[in-house]
Amino acid sequence: MSERDRADDGRTDDRLRRSTVPIGPSAGWDRFERGLRVVAVCVVFGVVIAALLGLAGIDTGANAEASDSMEVRVEYAEVTRPGIATPLIIEIASKDGADLPAEVTVEIPRNYLAMFDENGLDPAPDSVTSDGVTEIWTFNPGDVSILSIDYDARLQPNTHFGRDGWVIVRADGDEVRVDFHTRVMP
Repeated sequence: MSERDRADDGRTDDRLRRSTVPIGPSAGWDRFERGLRVVAVCVVFGVVIAALLGLAGIDTGANAEASDSMEVRVEYAEVTRPGIATPLIIEIASKDGADLPAEVTVEIPRNYLAMFDENGLDPAPDSVTSDGVTEIWTFNPGDVSILSIDYDARLQPNTHFGRDGWVIVRADGDEVRVDFHTRVMP
């Protein structure tokens, strides 16, 4: 049987239809896949560069306010991420260098503190109370002119949005309020 006869009787075409060798993707699909790989590599390198520049971690800030007799400075995380240790340091200082009053109260909103898993509060307050909205820490600092309160905590892993916070310090009829905001990045 000649080649022409085999082509005419359809057996050659039948074998081609039953081939197990896959037909390659189209040129358009190849370009699409190549583009996806380029985008993925650029995203990975972008994240690595952001981390190397310090843009993927914590960014701290500090706000301070003063009254006639005391100054309050709050160091906090302006930007943080879930699951990371996040600073909150409240420093209360006598303006004239004299000792702080015998009793100092610090108020902070409970919904701000709810963002954190607390590891500790140093120094520990002499008493803690709450009205449901605000947590109130009372300290008897003794003979010191500066009281530094360190709230050791990490941002909860399920926290995805930032919150406004504030600290109100009261001592001997004097009051100082410091406002701040913590933003949470993914």
